[in-house]
Amino acid sequence: MRGARMSMQKQGYVLPLTAEETRRLHNQAHYLDRCTDPLLARYVRPGMHCVELGCGVGSSTQSIRQILGRTGTLTTVDQGVAFLDYTRQRLDQTGNDGVTFVHASAEYYAFPAELDLVFGRAVLHHTRDPWDVYARAAAALERGGFIIFQEPAMSAIFRHALPRGVESLWRWYIALGEQGGFHFDIGDDLARFATRAGLEIVEMAGYEPILVSDEDRSVYPKLLRVIGDQLLVAGLASREALEKVQDELEEAAREGIPMSYIPFIHCVAMRPLHAAPAGEPAH
Repeated sequence: MRGARMSMQKQGYVLPLTAEETRRLHNQAHYLDRCTDPLLARYVRPGMHCVELGCGVGSSTQSIRQILGRTGTLTTVDQGVAFLDYTRQRLDQTGNDGVTFVHASAEYYAFPAELDLVFGRAVLHHTRDPWDVYARAAAALERGGFIIFQEPAMSAIFRHALPRGVESLWRWYIALGEQGGFHFDIGDDLARFATRAGLEIVEMAGYEPILVSDEDRSVYPKLLRVIGDQLLVAGLASREALEKVQDELEEAAREGIPMSYIPFIHCVAMRPLHAAPAGEPAH
């Protein structure tokens, strides 16, 4: 691995939140915001009571807070303390009145009742029981409340021409997730989850990936370094195969070979105005 030791983090975000990684996450957020911000503008209203699952670097948190105004409330939840601290500091510059920061995993977070909106971007696929998270979020909605999830459709990336090393990386990543009980290709399940929860799908759309920026190319070799030990333990790859792909990824990054982000799908669903909230008999 050319002297680079492959390490892993068993919990939380897999890459250390260094200044370089923070910069990359901002670039990634900027790409995703092109779809997220119009969604938030259509469904978030001043005075709403909202929960955001997974604040990340706070891009969506800031957008939601600005729309809610002084009468709305937002609870932003993340399992990473570093992300919560970063987002809190970011909102300190623009105003964080009405925002509560909660350190918790989406899998164990207890949703408050009578919410107007639950939003999550790239969260469900990092949970072992995404249906349970979705169902509990949906049950917390008021009549007419919205639930919005944006999730990757990783299988779609293989329809594009990828450098061999990048393709190997993503196939290993998906296989590793499956062994751990995660669901890294969950985008196509969002409609089924909504219907199963008794919600009406308001809109659903997918969007194609774009090429990563020059600053983002290094994420692929870094990701393989941090999951390499897990791949070895799981028997999904040999050390020789890992070293070969690591070299390919590093060469692709140096040469600026085009690489793509994973395609995402979003689903907006609503608890019908005539439906009874969970636990309340319908009339």
